[in-house]
Amino acid sequence: MPVAFARFAPLMERSLSLRTFNRHETEINEHFWSFKVVSDYARYLAQAEKDIDPLKSTAALFMATGPDAGRIPPNVSQWLSAREELENWLRLSALVSAAAYLEVYLRQAIRSALMSDPLCRFGASRVLDGTVLLKSGNELPYERELEEITKGEWHSRAAAFERIFGRPLSLPQVATLDKIRRIRNEFAHGFGRDLSVPSPSDAALTRAQRLSQTTWQKYIGALSKCAAAIDKFLLTQFIGNFELIHFYHEWKSRPPHPDDKGASPAEALRRSFKRELSTSPGTQFCSDLISYYKAV
Repeated sequence: MPVAFARFAPLMERSLSLRTFNRHETEINEHFWSFKVVSDYARYLAQAEKDIDPLKSTAALFMATGPDAGRIPPNVSQWLSAREELENWLRLSALVSAAAYLEVYLRQAIRSALMSDPLCRFGASRVLDGTVLLKSGNELPYERELEEITKGEWHSRAAAFERIFGRPLSLPQVATLDKIRRIRNEFAHGFGRDLSVPSPSDAALTRAQRLSQTTWQKYIGALSKCAAAIDKFLLTQFIGNFELIHFYHEWKSRPPHPDDKGASPAEALRRSFKRELSTSPGTQFCSDLISYYKAV
């Protein structure tokens, strides 16, 4: 049965910004686990050789040749140690990337919510439809709100979220998210090491902070759950179908797609939604969306 257009009844189950975040999640997982299967197999080979001869040549074991073969740790014992450090570093790197992707998601989703319902930040939700401002080429400043929700400790972010959107940010992962924030800061600014200023004669090389695979998976999951929970709230309460309205606002000024020659505006819009946004509303939904946009 075709879904009818309604301004605040979202056609899509996820916002466009969450879709992008989810694609980044998939990218991180594919990259990490593609490496992991190769790394574990190489570890198995190296460990077996180490049990026989701890000084076995790494280059010989892996048949490494060429000008860079000499850069490999010379024996399997040293290689196994370097591999362990590399995996830890990659887990930290992947976590930092995922945390950065979450903030990219937050910036886009919050901006979408504030564009859609511009007066919600003043406690007047849905008093003014953001489509009115969109059509007139205006947008209320949003930088302060983005700063408050994407910077600093997560407890202060949650407080800002409640102040802006009128409801507490109910996330059981807040404490975990703040641990991730601290890891990200330490890794980005100190390569995962203590950020305290060393004395002039301090020459010690400290180890990078440790992040086990179990904890890494827990933290990645917390980021994913956080994004999904925030998206469900913003999409149903503030964004609705505004992303599709915004798409139409930009789309109507573009040259027609060659494949849409002879199609009605509603049918052409439907095809564009499918081609560009991978969503498939009915032609009636698109016709109603166009009528709504023109009437506001």
